[in-house]
Amino acid sequence: MKKVSSILNKGLFFVILITLLLYLFLVCITGAHHQTLSFFSGILIIPLAIWLTRNKKSDFLNNKKKVIIFLIISSLLIKTIVSLLYYPKLVADYGTFFNQASIYSQSYHTTFNNLYIGLFNHVFGYSFVLSILFYIFGSRIIVAVLFNIVLSVISTVLIYLIGEKCFDKKIGYLSSILWIICPSQSLWNSFVLSEPLYTCILLLIVYLLIRNADIVSNKKSIGLGILVGVLLATFNMVRPIGIIVLFAVFLWMFIISKQGKFITKLLLFGIITITYLVCKQGINYLIEDRNSVKLGGFSWYNINVGLNYKSYGSWNEEDWERVLGNVSKYSEQGEKNPALKAQLEEKKIISKKIEGIKKPFEFFYKKLYTFIGSDSGVVDHLSDCSAFSDSRQRTTLSFICNVFYYFLLTTSLIGSIIYFNKEKSSKNKNIVLVLLYGLGLACGHFIAEVQPRYHYSFIILLVFMSSYCIYNLNIKFKGVKK
Repeated sequence: MKKVSSILNKGLFFVILITLLLYLFLVCITGAHHQTLSFFSGILIIPLAIWLTRNKKSDFLNNKKKVIIFLIISSLLIKTIVSLLYYPKLVADYGTFFNQASIYSQSYHTTFNNLYIGLFNHVFGYSFVLSILFYIFGSRIIVAVLFNIVLSVISTVLIYLIGEKCFDKKIGYLSSILWIICPSQSLWNSFVLSEPLYTCILLLIVYLLIRNADIVSNKKSIGLGILVGVLLATFNMVRPIGIIVLFAVFLWMFIISKQGKFITKLLLFGIITITYLVCKQGINYLIEDRNSVKLGGFSWYNINVGLNYKSYGSWNEEDWERVLGNVSKYSEQGEKNPALKAQLEEKKIISKKIEGIKKPFEFFYKKLYTFIGSDSGVVDHLSDCSAFSDSRQRTTLSFICNVFYYFLLTTSLIGSIIYFNKEKSSKNKNIVLVLLYGLGLACGHFIAEVQPRYHYSFIILLVFMSSYCIYNLNIKFKGVKK
């Protein structure tokens, strides 16, 4: 009774209850009843997670080398086994990445799919990196899958190191374990896609910045700024949301973080920004040179898709056919930059798309739901790519992915509330950098095109705050010592 009373006094019970009621209300008004069982199951495994993570007398966590070796082996085994369970066919973006990488591995200059690259130059980034591996090991799907697994293992270690820096070794360890057992993350590795690569780069950027959060050396800040700037440009080459990361870094450095000297941080941020912009221009030149095409610049097409009321901001054939038709038309007319002309045509109709949003609340709620409402998108993609022979596999996998995801969502929400209540006066606010990125990512997709897999990198935020929640609940239940 004392434990129940303690939870009531701290408000944790009410947080869970309000979350449940809010979700059930939204479920009722949207008709998404099939998610209810998964959500309740996710809530029910919170006590199990607390019990499983109760402190045992062991020196294991005190040995950093042993912990990292254990995490590498565990991650490698689990990611490999799960990633090789299914063999999705190369359709849509996955086929585009594979074919583009195969062409790049065979020749430097190519006109293959060049108008498409002009419109969506980020396709080059992942394809270019993958082409290096294809050149060495051959153009095979297994090469891309194994690359994803290696990136996931590296991400596991980086999550541990970030968690250790932001909190302590116990939370770092638990965060990496949650990443390892996250079913959707492992299943996505079966595809030829860019998510594992840019998420790994993002984690490396975060680690480098928080590791040097108290930087006072101007000389050191120059070297760090150049390295982070290059990594950020590479990140943007693979996933064109570098500006979100840059803005998150700015807010964290100058508004949130109390560590380091102001003038040193100003120098560091300036170097990061300049290096990022210079490298970005260099990458654009490389893309144009290799593909014999002029780039279309900012993707107004993705904004148009994101504001399409009929498709609730998701990919749709109407917008797709229009932009491809325009770029082909301008190319046939002999325009010097057909991709740019096509994107400018997209820009002209944005105001009409905005006017077409008749029910803003419903529209943006459904966009948010598409983005973070469930984690079974990977199962839908596996099904679309003919990876299943039995529909029961799809149902079972969807349930497993969503149960774990709703567990992460609920505990990360509670963890965030505990964090901001508990760490108000703390000098170390490094984890806020990850929180700002997650918030920026969600806000960005309120406007731009949204797909379920776009929350892949959002999972890193959830595993950190979920671990923080479990750790603190363990303290309340006297399962671990501070």
